[in-house]
Amino acid sequence: MTDNENPYRPSGVPVVDFAAPSGEIEYEVPGHKVPAGNGSGWISAGWEMFKDAPLMWICVMLLYFAVSMVTNLVPGLGTIIGMLIAPSLSVGILAFGRGHAREGVTDLGRMFAGFQGEKVGSLVIMALLYAAAIVVSVIVLLVALAIALGGVGAIGQLASGHGMSALENTGGLIALAGILAFLLVMFLIVSAYWFAPGLIYYANLSPVDAMKASCSACLTNWLPLTMYSLVALLIFIAGIIPFGLGLLVVIPVLMASMYPMFEDLFGVE
Repeated sequence: MTDNENPYRPSGVPVVDFAAPSGEIEYEVPGHKVPAGNGSGWISAGWEMFKDAPLMWICVMLLYFAVSMVTNLVPGLGTIIGMLIAPSLSVGILAFGRGHAREGVTDLGRMFAGFQGEKVGSLVIMALLYAAAIVVSVIVLLVALAIALGGVGAIGQLASGHGMSALENTGGLIALAGILAFLLVMFLIVSAYWFAPGLIYYANLSPVDAMKASCSACLTNWLPLTMYSLVALLIFIAGIIPFGLGLLVVIPVLMASMYPMFEDLFGVE
């Protein structure tokens, strides 16, 4: 199948042939550096995929949220379980998108691909690493704020909303610098998470290597990812306007766009 015959890729985005042999590793690291315009192209490709099978992509969205909601209902453990299965759900979206784009198959069973096989353990480990990085970052931030604002008691003041005036003193600049540093660290952590599930599942990387490769790809392609984020934000806002009904289209389109994005950055040409 030629590039012109593939309706699921934006212009200029390289993807592998739909008829690639089953089981072949078709993704590699480091990720490709792509033009900024590809960011909006990923959403265009997601829209084409949605138009081809709108009901199935809406079902993908509903299934994703249903699984997330059910896990959150587990007393005391819902949040933890939800965190642990999130990478597997991400793999499911990629697997469904890959089946649709490469094989013309819209099989909801592929949403559970990340819960099967030998990669489950690696996906759980990656989720734990992600959570640990966030927890450590928050602890470091709180300690830094406590020191900057004059003691451990300042943490309680911040939590109660009475400590903001302390930011006006000498320690305020230090606290502000700490918050900015925290936001930067969080950006790096989210970048490390973004593509890691797919790289573990499709590129056979270890959790640590997958997170490194994901972060590197995000930093290398910050322009197209910024473009993608801006377009996604605009259509999300547009989807909210008609009583939120537009989100029945916008969210599935954004979910579908995850596969062209992953394929563009890591697919073997």
